Amino acid sequence: MIEHLRHKLEIPDHLMTRIWHKIQATPSARIRLYFVSGTLIWALYLMIVYPLTSLTCHWGWFDAPSGNAGLKIIQTIVTVIAVGLVAGCGYLAFTEWRRDRTEGNREAGETQAKCNPLLAFVTAGLNSLYLLIMLVSLAPIFVLPVCR
Repeated sequence: MIEHLRHKLEIPDHLMTRIWHKIQATPSARIRLYFVSGTLIWALYLMIVYPLTSLTCHWGWFDAPSGNAGLKIIQTIVTVIAVGLVAGCGYLAFTEWRRDRTEGNREAGETQAKCNPLLAFVTAGLNSLYLLIMLVSLAPIFVLPVCR
């Protein structure tokens, strides 16, 4: 028993393969992945971009006292990467919604297949909201001065 357990712990590829197959097989797992991924990307975006301004002013990174172009470039790059990733999660959730909307109506009763279109629509909506917030946050990055 212990030998069998140790063997599975030594080969993490086995666990990742099982998780990958489960995500590929079930639409609800994919929808949850898009929801968690979009939310996590947005949270990481907030934890990188906003504290970066304070740290830049406090420690003088990117020549902050003389010019702030370096900080604005870094914040713009992080924003563009985060926007692309969240847009991808939103698009994938939207495609799940379109696919499950018609497939879920074939079954009778309250089943997981009936809930998937709603979960996918809410996930696409939340990822769209995250996307909008990140795009709007580009304006202060370009307009407001740093360290004043």
